[in-house]
Amino acid sequence: MLKNFLNIALRNLKKHKAYSFINILGLSIGLGCGILIFLYIQDELSYDKYHKNAKQIYRLAFIENRGYKTVNYPITSGGIAPALLKEVPEVLNAVRFMRIFDPLVTYGEKQFNETRIFYADESVFDVFSFPMIKGDPETALKEPYSAVITEDMAKKYFGDEDPMGKVLTFNGKQDFKITGILKKVRQNSHFKPDLLASMATMEENISNEWRPSSCYTYLVLKKDYSPSTFEKMFPNFFKIHRSPGDQRNFYLQPLLRIHLSSHLEREIEPNSDIAYVYILSSVAIFVLIIACLNFMNLSTARSAHRAKEVGIRKAAGARRIHLIRQFLGESIFLTIAALILSLILIWIFLPVFNRLAGKELSLGLFSNGFMIIGLAGFVLFVGAAAGSYPAFFVSAFEPVHVLKGKLKAGLKGSSFRKVLVVIQFSLSIIMIVGTIAISRQLNFIQNKNLGFDKEQLVVIPISNREAQKAYDAGLDAD
Repeated sequence: MLKNFLNIALRNLKKHKAYSFINILGLSIGLGCGILIFLYIQDELSYDKYHKNAKQIYRLAFIENRGYKTVNYPITSGGIAPALLKEVPEVLNAVRFMRIFDPLVTYGEKQFNETRIFYADESVFDVFSFPMIKGDPETALKEPYSAVITEDMAKKYFGDEDPMGKVLTFNGKQDFKITGILKKVRQNSHFKPDLLASMATMEENISNEWRPSSCYTYLVLKKDYSPSTFEKMFPNFFKIHRSPGDQRNFYLQPLLRIHLSSHLEREIEPNSDIAYVYILSSVAIFVLIIACLNFMNLSTARSAHRAKEVGIRKAAGARRIHLIRQFLGESIFLTIAALILSLILIWIFLPVFNRLAGKELSLGLFSNGFMIIGLAGFVLFVGAAAGSYPAFFVSAFEPVHVLKGKLKAGLKGSSFRKVLVVIQFSLSIIMIVGTIAISRQLNFIQNKNLGFDKEQLVVIPISNREAQKAYDAGLDAD
């Protein structure tokens, strides 16, 4: 029987090639757009989840009213982390990062101004799951003036040489010995260091520092320990340690919420916004609904021309349940064909989408269980919804009425199809208006006259102290 159903479905596809092509292509394009947006949203929601203890990691931040303005920073004093580790048993581990601002890094004749360089405690590899290709994570940052670099940075400075034991010079003064090579930090991280230098180099300057400083402090709390309970002890803890007049109010930021929910001053890197996730989710839903409605409209319209087929098959002895299975099976078959075509389109256009979005997305269909379940559910839902009208309405017709042509006019004027068409066109108009508005805003941002020629403007960072002094002297001479 299954073979018979499949033969009938294929025969109908061949007989109505244009209808089948339009129906499958329309659904596949909508489904492809929806999957691409879903991949983007999934990536945004996955930030920092790959760290082993991600749910237990929190960043320390503070808010302070300075009279003329309220400041909100994700940075703390250097002495806080060691004190918390010593005095608060609920803190299992901690790590501090301190940015090294745009150093001129030199190796031989190679010189580059780097922007993602940090001092870090040796505990960084216990807190964060940054895999190392070479070196021992337990000792790599133990000694002063030691550093670990990413594999990309190693290739940039050393080419095919083994970087281990080599020395990089910062600003012509500080020499750091390479003691480890990091695997490239994942794209879905709220910060992506290229080099981590040993915090032991700065230990004497920051360990007893309780004034506002520039350390990004991350804590690992006990698994069942409430962050709100931890925050309640802050006033007494800081009352003991901080200097008089310090009015900072500290709080914790969950690591998994930093990328989408943290918009503080002096963030390590620019974050995204959860609002974009909501907007894109709405767009994906609208696109899928429009594609599904178009698919259902065409399927329903075609069913009007199959009433005679139903009458003949019933007269030949077919039962209604067989017709229901046939119509639903054909609809699901078309949906599967559209899904396969959409996956081909995604495979073709994903590199372009990655360049536009600045991502490194991959379909990973067989490694993404949620995607497989979602697509299977989509196929069943859309296939069943599109095939429900012919399956449960057309299959109920009496053969004598169908063969006499008494139902043809009624099918063409189906109120059900009218409702679907109105909904489809309404959503399409909303999408078109929204797209035009966003396009005009982007065009305004990109082409607004700023009062200078951007193409003729060059920014040259000057990190060398001697060069800075020479530049200032030149300005004074003018």
